[in-house]
Amino acid sequence: MVNTGLLLIPTAIMFYLAFRQRDSHSDEERMLWIWVGVYFLVFSLPTQRSARYLIPVMPAIAILLSLYWDRIPRWAFRISLGLAALFVVGIGVFSLKLELFLGGESIYPLYIWLILGISFLGIVFALFKSEWTRDLTPMALILVYFCLSGFFYPFDHAPGNFSDEARTAVKGETVWVPYNFRAKYERYRFLLPDTGIRGYHTDKKLTADELMQRHEYVVVRHRADEQLDTGNCAVLGTRLETRSRQKSHEIRAVLLDNRMDYLFAREYLLHCPR
Repeated sequence: MVNTGLLLIPTAIMFYLAFRQRDSHSDEERMLWIWVGVYFLVFSLPTQRSARYLIPVMPAIAILLSLYWDRIPRWAFRISLGLAALFVVGIGVFSLKLELFLGGESIYPLYIWLILGISFLGIVFALFKSEWTRDLTPMALILVYFCLSGFFYPFDHAPGNFSDEARTAVKGETVWVPYNFRAKYERYRFLLPDTGIRGYHTDKKLTADELMQRHEYVVVRHRADEQLDTGNCAVLGTRLETRSRQKSHEIRAVLLDNRMDYLFAREYLLHCPR
């Protein structure tokens, strides 16, 4: 049910209704539930599991939801819409926090803010207009994904990419890049094409000075709200990056102490003399 996202509550109620009405299922519906059951059984066997392993069963869940849509109580959809409204508000708040964290520079075009505002108003309309609640819930949840995509706008455009000049400067060279999960450094092949990519694990806690002393071409991750002391190294380019795999105390610091440096960082592409 985790893969259904904001439709979690309606999906849980659908499971309950399906169990209560199991004697009245058609043969086609039984086949769909068998599809769901077999995948879940196989999913339960490995010692390491992730919800995304069940993504192939989601088409069956979607069809079952459509069959039960009119039988699911309206209050369940209101919960989904309420969560969607909170989500959109949260995206707006963190978008504003990101701009303030970077010194107030404008990194979002006007239409991103318009999407956030229109999405919020549309979700609120569906939330309080009872006769439209069921029909508008899918559209409202799609709007949430538009807003989430809008939040990542800077990371997909100039602020989140190295410049063409920086890419040209390291063409054919070996660049050392940070990663915190197995082979995650491979994604830098898209950011720095025609470049030899080698990774260093951030768990080794190497300082910026140590990295600059070890490697001729290196990407150093640093706080986005502070300048990195690059010493004798030349800065070829910078980009904005999101941090991942935060620890529990870091998440609490973000929520309670506004520690945005646990969410965002700036990466420096450096050329250090041997």
